[in-house]
Amino acid sequence: MREKANTGQEKQAKRMTARALTLSTLRISDNVRMKIPSVDRSRVDPLTILGVVVNVNHNGLHTIGCRGDTISTKYNRKDLEHCEIVLKPTAVDSTSLPLRSIVANESLVGGQELFHCNYRRGCETNRCKCKKSSVSCNSRCHSSMPCKNKT
Repeated sequence: MREKANTGQEKQAKRMTARALTLSTLRISDNVRMKIPSVDRSRVDPLTILGVVVNVNHNGLHTIGCRGDTISTKYNRKDLEHCEIVLKPTAVDSTSLPLRSIVANESLVGGQELFHCNYRRGCETNRCKCKKSSVSCNSRCHSSMPCKNKT
């Protein structure tokens, strides 16, 4: 049994190294797409984010810049997918932010949490968080309660 397990592990290692060798190297200013982990995005955010390779260090770790900011985490080549969409490196700022903040900046709903109020008095005044920020209340705010700020 141990011999079979050992040969199985060796086969898997050979397949993994062969797969790693098929990845082309990325150069500075290449456009890439990378998956966003589910803990860093909301349910309505896209699954991937586009970026540009800003720097490659001596260990083969890539620094990725997105629209406006640079991601503070360094990524391995296997985490990145080369794509043909053109994002110029000049559109990237030198400010380094975590991936979750960058995704929240590009999100349509404000990132990981959806915006809602929980105010239960009709939402006519600025005490309601939604009314204060000029947003209509939604079903997550106060479900079936009457509201003057719902659409």
